Amino acid sequence: MPSTTPLRVYFISEPGSARYSRCLQRIAELGFEPVHVHGVRLKTFGDECKGSLRSRHWGSPLTLGEVGCFLAHRSAWKRIAEVEQGPALVVEDDVGFLPGAREVFLAAAARYDSRRDWIRFYSDWVRRRFREVRLTEGATLGVPVSPGNCCVAYMIGPEVARRLLDGSEVLHCPSDDYMGQSWSHGTRELHCHPFPCAHDDGKVSIIGHRPKHRRLPFWPECQRNFHKLKTSARKRWAFLIALTRPV
Repeated sequence: MPSTTPLRVYFISEPGSARYSRCLQRIAELGFEPVHVHGVRLKTFGDECKGSLRSRHWGSPLTLGEVGCFLAHRSAWKRIAEVEQGPALVVEDDVGFLPGAREVFLAAAARYDSRRDWIRFYSDWVRRRFREVRLTEGATLGVPVSPGNCCVAYMIGPEVARRLLDGSEVLHCPSDDYMGQSWSHGTRELHCHPFPCAHDDGKVSIIGHRPKHRRLPFWPECQRNFHKLKTSARKRWAFLIALTRPV
């Protein structure tokens, strides 16, 4: 059922930074309740990356920035799973809210009654959507033909937060890739259109440099290509499964 509590915005940021102050002000302008989640900056890798498949499958390891970003999102999921009764908004501190964003968020929260759905409010490129329903006069919600990327802004409920948390005790990919892997945690990704948010990072990522995937020796390269094909097939199957339920 739709939540009757005020919409909370879990924002990931480092206290004292310019982005922290800017994000807090932007949330206040929406009239929502901010909940701070500490950003994570790692100096060394810990046990959370043991068994990582990123290097094997994609040719480059997870970076410290990617792991720190993932751990920060896990902190948000943990708190949402523990204290929330309805949907909450999770944003990174480089989010920008476009005109009409408040109305879109409230409309999405009002119809959020599924224990397995979550809504992505920004991706670097737009996917075609199916089974669309109208949120506001200018915005719709639908099932994307493929997962989005970027975790700048999304809405989840406590059950989805628990599913994401339980499936990510060991990290094997960046957080935005993991969230799109519905087959691994049993959730369904929905996209708002048009996106009510922007990625206002000023072309400066706190994650840092992401190395390009290097070419592997022959057999590892064959394994990687097989993994790519398997992942692509899983995405297509997940899309078909997602269409079986109304939005």
